[in-house]
Amino acid sequence: FDAVISDYQMPKMDGLEFLQTLREEWESTIPFIIFTGRGRKEVAIEALNLGADRYLQKGGDPTSQYGVLIDAVEQEIEHNRTRAALEEREENLRITLESIGDAVIATDSSGIVERMNGVAEELTGWDRAEAIGRPLSEVFEISGQESGEPISNPVEEVLEKGTVVDLANGTVLHGRDGTDRYIADSAAPITDGDERIAGVVLVFRDISEKYLARRRRRRQREVVIDLATDEAVIEGRVTVAARHITTAIAESTCVDRSSIWLFGESDETLSCIDLYDTATGSHESGMELHAENYPDYFEALRTHRAIPAEHARTDPRTAELRESYLDPLDIGSMLDATIRKGGEVIG
Repeated sequence: FDAVISDYQMPKMDGLEFLQTLREEWESTIPFIIFTGRGRKEVAIEALNLGADRYLQKGGDPTSQYGVLIDAVEQEIEHNRTRAALEEREENLRITLESIGDAVIATDSSGIVERMNGVAEELTGWDRAEAIGRPLSEVFEISGQESGEPISNPVEEVLEKGTVVDLANGTVLHGRDGTDRYIADSAAPITDGDERIAGVVLVFRDISEKYLARRRRRRQREVVIDLATDEAVIEGRVTVAARHITTAIAESTCVDRSSIWLFGESDETLSCIDLYDTATGSHESGMELHAENYPDYFEALRTHRAIPAEHARTDPRTAELRESYLDPLDIGSMLDATIRKGGEVIG
């Protein structure tokens, strides 16, 4: 049905009970017009409160009355179809936003948040019910990685210039939950049919892993250059050079411990030249490992250029170190790279 036209006074169920049943029990939004000879004001008010779309009173010239009724029916049906189309478009937009892998926030022309998808909720730490209606600057708080200073809101720049704006590299998003993320984003104007800016859409994504990996690689290249020009390394002052190397390795690869071990006169004993602990910033040396206590580990060193033990406690190449080294220091992963001279493993 396109619409319901109902009298008020009817047997068994009056017009208001009929309306209430449709709205509450059937959850129907069909246009509902009360057309009745009962002219009491309280009936009209109750009908409208229950969700009637029109309340028309009978009486007078039938031709005129039915003409008014026809107009009311046509208007309410058209209004309902328009509303249904808008609701469908709104639902399609919601589904589209939720299916986008990037975070999306849309604002009005004043920079007030109107929409956001689930990814935006996750990255900003804001529930959309709380975020909608707030200035974007409250929900989308950003700063520069190098300076740590707040960055002007990109929406303001879009509204001012009317063009797409990209954030600078290294932009940090400060989540409501205290989480900081590196993000890449762009903001673009939303225009109406007259090409006037009606709002701004902001699309951003978390690039923390890529950004930090890129920064680590850059730092590692710098470390190689630094060590290649380090006087202690060039002059062969082993003790000092080892301290420089272990510190550089630990800090550039973000590990807890870094050390250099060399074989003695035979390959049955490994002696620590230097071990650097990141947490304490301390160096120590002189510790020894003997092949008789760790035969599988020593054999792995002899036969592998590197031992990437992601699960060091269960990896057969490093599991022997569990009781004496891994468990006491709560070490989960190890990476050993062999030192070679003339094709022979020397540490």
